[in-house]
Amino acid sequence: MTDTASRQPDTPVVNRSLFSWVLLKSNRRRQALLLAIVLVTVVTRVVPLEMQKRIVDEGIMDRNADLLVTYGSIYLIAFLLASSLKYAINALQTIIGQKTLARMRREMLGHILRLPYGFFRHTQSGAVVATLLTELATAGDFIGVALAVPATNILTLLAFGAYLFWLNPLLAAVSFSIYPVVVVLIPRLQKRVNHYNRQRVNATREVSGKIGEMVTGLHEIKIGNAYDHEEDRFGRLVDRLCRIRIIWNLYRFAVKVTNNLLTNFSRFLIFAVGGYLALRGHLAIGSLVAFLSAQEKLYDPWKELIQFYQAYQTASVTYERAMQTFDDIPESVTKNEKPTIDDVQGNLELRQVSYRTAAGAKLLREISLEINAGEHLALVGASGSGKSTLAHCIVRLVPPSDGRIHLDGHAMSDLTRTDLSRNIAFVPQKPFVFKGTIAENICYPMPVDRLKAADDEKRRHRDDCIEVLQQVGLFVDVLGFGLESNPGRDASEDLTSAIVAARRRLKQDLPEDLAAHIERFDENRFLGHASLGENLLFGRVLDTDAVDSRRLTAVPEIAELLSQAELRQPLTDIGLQMVDGLAPYLRRPPLPEYMQRLLPLDMEKIKTCLDIRKRAARDGKPALLQAEEEDLLQHLALAYVPEQFDLVTIPETLRNGIVALRKELRSLLTRKMPGAVSFYRQDHYIEKTDILSNLLFGRITASHDEIRHRIGEAINRALIEKELLETIVEIGLQHQVGTAGSNLSGGQQQKLAIARTFLKKPPVLVFDEATASLDNASQARVQDILVNHWKGRSTLIAVIHRLDILHHYDRVAVMEAGRIVECGNYRDLMDKRGMLHKLVSEGDRTTADRDDDTTEKAAEKKLPEET
Repeated sequence: MTDTASRQPDTPVVNRSLFSWVLLKSNRRRQALLLAIVLVTVVTRVVPLEMQKRIVDEGIMDRNADLLVTYGSIYLIAFLLASSLKYAINALQTIIGQKTLARMRREMLGHILRLPYGFFRHTQSGAVVATLLTELATAGDFIGVALAVPATNILTLLAFGAYLFWLNPLLAAVSFSIYPVVVVLIPRLQKRVNHYNRQRVNATREVSGKIGEMVTGLHEIKIGNAYDHEEDRFGRLVDRLCRIRIIWNLYRFAVKVTNNLLTNFSRFLIFAVGGYLALRGHLAIGSLVAFLSAQEKLYDPWKELIQFYQAYQTASVTYERAMQTFDDIPESVTKNEKPTIDDVQGNLELRQVSYRTAAGAKLLREISLEINAGEHLALVGASGSGKSTLAHCIVRLVPPSDGRIHLDGHAMSDLTRTDLSRNIAFVPQKPFVFKGTIAENICYPMPVDRLKAADDEKRRHRDDCIEVLQQVGLFVDVLGFGLESNPGRDASEDLTSAIVAARRRLKQDLPEDLAAHIERFDENRFLGHASLGENLLFGRVLDTDAVDSRRLTAVPEIAELLSQAELRQPLTDIGLQMVDGLAPYLRRPPLPEYMQRLLPLDMEKIKTCLDIRKRAARDGKPALLQAEEEDLLQHLALAYVPEQFDLVTIPETLRNGIVALRKELRSLLTRKMPGAVSFYRQDHYIEKTDILSNLLFGRITASHDEIRHRIGEAINRALIEKELLETIVEIGLQHQVGTAGSNLSGGQQQKLAIARTFLKKPPVLVFDEATASLDNASQARVQDILVNHWKGRSTLIAVIHRLDILHHYDRVAVMEAGRIVECGNYRDLMDKRGMLHKLVSEGDRTTADRDDDTTEKAAEKKLPEET
């Protein structure tokens, strides 16, 4: 074996053999150490056998206590040493296997990412996941034991075999007589195991791919009520996998059973022949005991070799299958490759560009086009005309089948991926947002040199981010994320002081008509938009281990205080009333999302509440509730937010009692649990509370958009005056977007993708219906930025879905059946009354029909009122 991966660093990962990973340069020292430990281990395995013989023959039979102690000590030392060395072997095998697996996964992922874009049109994401996480893991586990296990067990077999022949050649020959049968029979059974193992791998991939397909297309399944259909399809795949796995496991078990049967038969022969020799006096008892022990241990390494052979076959099958799946020619991209072109102007030239699919369908037909630097070109046409395919060819997502594309005279096929990524930006109709923060997504993937500049000049980088956020209309959203965020207890003193100062300024400047729509944190008033627990504490819990606003009665001192104030029974009554109001929802789970937020208890405890209510209603004596049942109902009541849910009405006496108890409760918590609660104080920053609530020292109660907008403007003025606006935006940029942007709306994701492109400032922009998910105002905003900021500075090729904005573009190219049938100035093309005129006219009629339908429906709705 040779270190292929080390000797041939340019060999694609899919062309490397499984054993090429075993002796990687990084593994050689560990493998050498492992083999040295194996040699010592083999010795420690044979020594106890000889000690057993001497203990019986020289210690026990001769009644020699000194020899008994000596041989017993050697036996114990050898046994302990063998156990320690076994642990060391396992540890080294794990390290080798896992480090090699990590490297294999990295290189495999790098290869997969560089495969042609078209490859993934016929490859499911489940196959990629299965390969990287499951199939390569099997190979990695094998690599860890590839040298140590066969070396250990072969050397052990040889050592034990030699020892057995030294003890008694006849018995040794009888013991080894069974091995020829094993060597012939086991591989034949293993071939069947391998056959069904390959089928298992393929079937597992199909199931994995189907799962990925169902999760991705879940919206279609739900809309189409296709649950039974998908369950049937999935069930057939699972049943097939089940049958294959059963047969595969039966053959695996057959290998083990056959091996055990033959080895046990060999033991029977030893007992028969060895017993006869001992009875005839030709074999000492100690020698027979040692031989039996050695012969029994002889099958442990043989069994491990059989298991190793099975593991090798499994790893070989899965590894080869994984490599074959992704055995395609990747793009030539080297790590940290240098750009080959500088000062790109953005001149594009397409010469006879055609594109056909693997199935032979021709999507583009001999397109020739020149686009000058800074020019804006619109691509229009009916669905299937080839607009998006042409855009994909320009950005090299798919290479043209024929023809060439030039950038500033350089053939794009000769440019590196670094050249393309630095000079061409692409925004698809459905952009992808990576899990992480908004800032990470906007900067993804910023070129290395600009990342370094961003580290050195953070102020300029922040200003650039804010500028593109404003351009695409995402600034207000990011500011909102910042205001809704909670910096936590690690917020700097400068930030908290500035927020408190802005709070004072905002209170002075906020008009009274707006202040009426804010519920201030007033110690002498009950807060309708806060839970009963928060009302009692009049603050935010910092240490949930000490106190919980929803489980205040769990703290004995607080429970006693509530009892003295005669508030526990009213809370219990509120809990009972809530159960009555929740009963219809609890009988038909799952609960609505807003109900889940209301109920901090798990479903079993909620059911307990229902049982409590039923019993109380039957007995008519709520006072007979058990103490733990009262606590449960009170916990439910303490989580209730009166203005958020319309389940029960909080009596005025309970409201007043809660307000009256606040000071005493704060005094108790300050004494008994200092630092557990951040109390609401006008001149103090409230920890564990969002910035907006801190600024307002309360909560906005208005639902009207205009009022909320005016309050937002007032907040912005206060932030600007206290130089906090950019700081809050920076906090908002750290907002987690969720998996695939799940925490953002479709429009926000689209804006984020456009902002990412604008921040890059490339010479060439390619938009594939990049504003399709935006509302009209946002689309107009982006279009204005393109006209006023980017025209003349960057070349733009835009696939357009809204024909009413075509007059903003320098030229319009009309596509049909993969060809450009018209290209020129918008006004000139309209005057020619050709294909563009036809598209615009059809679009106008469609819009008019839609408007007429809307007007007619509106008239129908108004008709009864007018009558």
